[in-house]
Amino acid sequence: MSQITGQLHLSESDQEAIANLVMEKLVNRIDLINRRPDYMNRKEFMEYAGIKDKKCNELFHQTGFPVCYELGRPRVIMKEFDKWMLESYENRKQVNIPYPYSS
Repeated sequence: MSQITGQLHLSESDQEAIANLVMEKLVNRIDLINRRPDYMNRKEFMEYAGIKDKKCNELFHQTGFPVCYELGRPRVIMKEFDKWMLESYENRKQVNIPYPYSS
């Protein structure tokens, strides 16, 4: 890898290695999303989001966070959660999910 006049030049093998890595990450993420349930209960969501009890409470009481209640128990609506994540950097900072669109 060399840098000439502000441009980055990669060998063909480096380009292929990067493309393979990106493809692997995308395939893994797509597989995770396809296997993910439409709704997650509190415990499942905490594990998925990499957060603890206190942060989960904050999110569940935050205006605009996609949580609904089924028989009094909170459920995160995962498709709406994806939209919530896209809304702002501040939203993305609150969870520990390596989304492809995270900053």
